[in-house]
Amino acid sequence: MLFEPAMSAQANWGPIGVSQELNADGLLEQIPVGEGETEQERRVKVSPGGPKIVTADDFETVVLPEPRAAERQAQIAEFYEPHRANEKYPPVMLSVDELNTVSTIEADITTLVTEKIATWIVKGGIEQEWDGYVSQLESIGLSEVLAAYQAAYDRFAEHT
Repeated sequence: MLFEPAMSAQANWGPIGVSQELNADGLLEQIPVGEGETEQERRVKVSPGGPKIVTADDFETVVLPEPRAAERQAQIAEFYEPHRANEKYPPVMLSVDELNTVSTIEADITTLVTEKIATWIVKGGIEQEWDGYVSQLESIGLSEVLAAYQAAYDRFAEHT
């Protein structure tokens, strides 16, 4: 009974009638918080926690996502999902030469990338500096690192 979907939802977000209610579709839906209280404050007060599991399927058949979560999901679907890669880069094995190339160059690349991200966040200027940044990455050896990873990926793909 602890992991029953409706019980898990109540353990996570609070009891029916206090923080959730059944909507017309039979799904648990968050009751808006009162004036002067945040959802997190109410949740800490009324959600017992403990053993629970809420699956992706439960968000279609048992409980609606919190409004803030639904908003984030909509933003992800609109802005990020269209650009999502179809697959992850697999765990490849680099040769000794590739490893030497990557470890030597990648440290410099990481330093430059981290520095530029911080600068652009604080001061802006990415539009004006982008071409120079790409040139710097190339001069550091980005193409060599990409070639090493590509060769390792090609060997991996050959054997899968």
